[in-house]
Amino acid sequence: DKMLPAYAGSRSLHGPYQVPKIISPLSENVDHVNDGDVVEIKGAGVRFRWNKYHKKPVDVRAKRLEGDPLADAAISEILLNEGGDRNTSKGEGKHKHKHDFYALCNARAEALPSGPCASLLRSVNSSPTFKVDWESVRRGQDFFLRRAPSTSIALLHLSLVGGFSSPGINEVLYGTGYLMNSKPSVVQLRLFETMAMVIDCMAGGPETLMQGGKGLESVTRVRLLHAFVRRRLQRRMQGWNTERDGVPINQGDMAITGLSFSINVIFGCEALGCPASPADIRDYVHLWKVISDKIGVLPAHNPHSSFEEAVAALESYIITCINPNESSVRATSAVLHGVSNQPPFYMSFQRMASLSRLCLGDTLANALQLPQYTLSDKFFLILLKSLLKVQSAIADCYPRHFSKRGSFAIRRNLRMLLGEKGTKTVGKQQRQQKQQQQQQEQQKQEQQKQEQQQPLLTRFGGYDDEESERSRLILEENLSALENIRKRRLEKINFVKKVVVGCITSTALLCMVKLGAGNWRQSQKFLKNP
Repeated sequence: DKMLPAYAGSRSLHGPYQVPKIISPLSENVDHVNDGDVVEIKGAGVRFRWNKYHKKPVDVRAKRLEGDPLADAAISEILLNEGGDRNTSKGEGKHKHKHDFYALCNARAEALPSGPCASLLRSVNSSPTFKVDWESVRRGQDFFLRRAPSTSIALLHLSLVGGFSSPGINEVLYGTGYLMNSKPSVVQLRLFETMAMVIDCMAGGPETLMQGGKGLESVTRVRLLHAFVRRRLQRRMQGWNTERDGVPINQGDMAITGLSFSINVIFGCEALGCPASPADIRDYVHLWKVISDKIGVLPAHNPHSSFEEAVAALESYIITCINPNESSVRATSAVLHGVSNQPPFYMSFQRMASLSRLCLGDTLANALQLPQYTLSDKFFLILLKSLLKVQSAIADCYPRHFSKRGSFAIRRNLRMLLGEKGTKTVGKQQRQQKQQQQQQEQQKQEQQKQEQQQPLLTRFGGYDDEESERSRLILEENLSALENIRKRRLEKINFVKKVVVGCITSTALLCMVKLGAGNWRQSQKFLKNP
């Protein structure tokens, strides 16, 4: 069966076999489909059972005509106050990426408490209209962080690459140049910006999504940026057809983006061999219900009420949005080439494409013109899935430790991916703060050394110059000897650490070999029909 391996909607296909009803992409008429019918989307490799939660294309397309009224009004106030002309695109051009819209929004809210900016911030800082279970939010954050290896792969190779199958979203990406630049450094920078927002929402507990939290600040920045792009595209792109393509970054786009970050991550973990538990799924979906509300999805269009409703919403959006074309192929190639042969793993384009094919399935991967599996790719995927199984099993046993390590590992890998240029561009303030802290620590260490050496040197103040010089030399020799002893002790400690790490690694490899031997039949089936 060539249906999407990562697509958990196939779980509902239990019972006697039914001939699926074929629906063409971007189809307008699904009146012939009833509850309980098996539906297959032609060309997407997706098959699922229709239920009461699915929406008709007419209802889905209606969401594409709605923007974000609060954020749109706030960005208009900001641009007018900064000298931009509401009715011309010329005034907006000089503001492109040169202003911190979040800081400007806070300034306008203080200056005009009854204005649009103040209304937006009050809405963001207040509690959502639905009841929030903050403990469930915390557990959802812990799930993402402790499963960081598999969730990160799913975000890139299923959520992002799979999202390029939507021509409507690609129109916005091409209009802004986001992720469409052929330079790998630009692609890496854009990926860092996206992942930085996700990590800010995941690390720090539920407090990060409350007033004053780092995650809420990042989400608000993205919301204001969306409003700015929405305004600029509508005013500067003469060929933009609102009736055909909808409003740029509309309610439907924001909803399906949230689903790609939530449901697709769950499906991606399943495709990688480490499925999430029902409790983790419930908590993670609830987490993204809160994030979607903060980023501008209206309560009536928020699809994260439950896992079943979210899956049905994703399937409904697939019918109306997924139809890969040439822009999808170019975007997929640009992103995969941008992250290939880069730290920390230096995987080739072929390896990256094999991961995307594993997550997307053959049908959609062929539509995106991804290369076929090679024999080495198949063995690589078997090894990777075994390692991820071991990691997820250990992480579930020690969730608190792996949640902290997951956040640190993702940030470290992103910094390595960006290199020196990326850190200068994105983390300038953090880098300056770190340099200041290092300088202060060095000054403290120098002062401590001087205080320790001063009493010893002053003891020889009563002798003549020759005796003082001789005593100073003896003191320096003693200090250097103590330093050498300290270095040797550190070398021994590091050697013991390496031995311990080697033992743990060998034990993990033995477990992995046993796991691979036990699943050899599954491996043979996978080699024949991946």
